[in-house]
Amino acid sequence: MSDADSLSVAKDPEIGLAVKDELADVLMYLVRLSSVLGIDLNEAVTLKLASNGQKYPVDKAKSSSKKHFKEATGKTVGRSEIRSWQGSLTYMAKVLRDEGLPSDAGLAIELHIPQSSKRIDFLLTGRDENQAKKAVLIELKQWSKASATTKDAIVKTALGGGLVETIHPSYQVWSYAALLEGFNEAVYDKSIEIRPCAYLHNYVSDGIIDSAHYEPHISKAPLFLKGPEELTKLRSFLKKHIAHGDNKEVLYELSDGKIRPSKALAEALEGLMTGKPDACGSKRSLGPGTKGSGAFIDTEPNTFDALIVDEAHRLNEKSGLYGNLGENQIKELVESAKCSIFFIDEDQRVTLSDIGSKQAIRAFAKAKGAVVEEYVLSSQFRCSGSDGYMAWLDDVLGIRSTANPTLNISEYEFKVFDSPQSLHNAIDEKNHGNKARVVAGYCWPWLSKKDSKATDIVIGNDYARQWNLDQDGSLWIIAENSIEQVGCIHTCQGLEVDYIGVIIGPDLVVRDGQVVTSPHERDKNDKSIRGWKKLMKEQPALAQQDTDLIIKNTYRTLMTRGMKGCYLYCTDQETAQYFESRLARPSNG
Repeated sequence: MSDADSLSVAKDPEIGLAVKDELADVLMYLVRLSSVLGIDLNEAVTLKLASNGQKYPVDKAKSSSKKHFKEATGKTVGRSEIRSWQGSLTYMAKVLRDEGLPSDAGLAIELHIPQSSKRIDFLLTGRDENQAKKAVLIELKQWSKASATTKDAIVKTALGGGLVETIHPSYQVWSYAALLEGFNEAVYDKSIEIRPCAYLHNYVSDGIIDSAHYEPHISKAPLFLKGPEELTKLRSFLKKHIAHGDNKEVLYELSDGKIRPSKALAEALEGLMTGKPDACGSKRSLGPGTKGSGAFIDTEPNTFDALIVDEAHRLNEKSGLYGNLGENQIKELVESAKCSIFFIDEDQRVTLSDIGSKQAIRAFAKAKGAVVEEYVLSSQFRCSGSDGYMAWLDDVLGIRSTANPTLNISEYEFKVFDSPQSLHNAIDEKNHGNKARVVAGYCWPWLSKKDSKATDIVIGNDYARQWNLDQDGSLWIIAENSIEQVGCIHTCQGLEVDYIGVIIGPDLVVRDGQVVTSPHERDKNDKSIRGWKKLMKEQPALAQQDTDLIIKNTYRTLMTRGMKGCYLYCTDQETAQYFESRLARPSNG
């Protein structure tokens, strides 16, 4: 009910009198209770006002909950959302006024789901009658009307001043539950059961929002509407799953859970790959499994229903050991399947032979008459999901200007070391469970490939290490004892560790605040820029542009291999000072 509605009700003679009676009852009970307990109400109010003054200082509370929300989340919130909180939370307070619900249940409002822009409106945690851990997700809506569509899980309702298509509340909250089940390790490791539901407290059942068309989603996340019967049903649902309180135990386990693809998700994908029955007993399979991108030279058109191409930016024009087979890998992949799905990050193009680009994929798809749909993966799990770190890397390496000129090292651990040995020692100390490695730009010859006793990366008088072992190949970064060697871009792309140590060689230096790349500082056998000298003679501007991007992308990729932190050593002192100057140290105050 809005403020205006409340005022109009109070002015109604009959209703106004009833309100006065209720307020009088509350006041009499309050005075009687204080008398029985021996509490001085004047003193209690004075103490409470003083306590609130300390808890909520005027300078912080002055602009209402809007300021508190920004301080807590770093995000702004509009007036319409604040009105939604005021309306919906009042109804939730009424829902919780039930003696059957434990008073020590965990409760969270607007709980942010890490690595996403999603927030759970209302969350209750506790245990059921069998002491199983439960978390109930409640999606709150102030809707009072909606129109059905023929689309799956899509309705039309008034939002932002117009009638727009949006997802059904039951599907929305179920997707949040699926996100937690798939990517919060605590759900799997701590055996937390997630139960989603939606509460539309202003919506009277009309056979539209609760129609059979949306039943598949409502069955996964029950929908509760306006009215006393619906309120009772919602309370029953909550009491079924939250029979006992948990003193926030489950809530903290969820909020502290590691965010990464969970074992449950991995097992589900494994089941799809191998054709194992799922939880419903259905046996589904993705078919023939995995192949290299060069394995489709002679494949008949539309042989596969779907092809998923990961690291599509690494596709080459030709296939085969000598790069002399086929016509074009992108063209062959598009032709081989009815639906080809390309996962691409053009910022990870690290060799001149990489031809995978959105433009090239569009062109080949258009030539085959295919419909192209493009999506952006807005969240990522690399580097603890720190979008700020990724944006800072783009800025600090001179790839593109961003709004992150400095890095807050409290969000992602980043250190600059003054010697390569101190960096290697620090990474060695972090190598718990084979989860830390050192990598470098390819600026030193691979002498140990032919002479196993030779050293490769020699810096000063105290640091001498070998490149990654030849027998480990692309699995070097996860091979046992490979902490003793130094890896390169070809042995760690697509894989992550907890901590990565990166040695920036003379191919990337900083002069007067500008990042300068030098392809001639790369080792002559480096295949990633093979042919650059010829290209420099024929098209110098293109050669400079491409090699500059390859070198910067190489270090960007190397510096994003660490999930928890990146340690850095630069062979050039001015470059080291540049990176150090771009770190924002947390204040001691």
